Amino acid sequence: MKLFNASDSEGNLIKYDIREQKNYFPVRMCTIKNPYDFNNDALVNSKDVNDLIKHFGTRERDKDYNKKYDVNQKGNSNKRIDLLDLLDVMNESDKQEKLKKVIDSIS
Repeated sequence: MKLFNASDSEGNLIKYDIREQKNYFPVRMCTIKNPYDFNNDALVNSKDVNDLIKHFGTRERDKDYNKKYDVNQKGNSNKRIDLLDLLDVMNESDKQEKLKKVIDSIS
């Protein structure tokens, strides 16, 4: 694995996965959309937590329910936006903040 900084056009840290092949083919970088990044800014942070909170407590049949915020997928979705979803988003935000600090300390 190679370590480098990757950011979008606004300077936001992008989560990445890099694998280097043993032959002469180039390094490949694969990025995936993070399901906790609701506003698509390449970060999971307080903005995403606040977006989820607007739908907190809703169930599948409710007018304000949006399945993109029902992110806790341990098993099958429970068709409601609850504490499990909020904790998942907050944990991902914490992981990204720690990763950013590590990368900043290396740079």
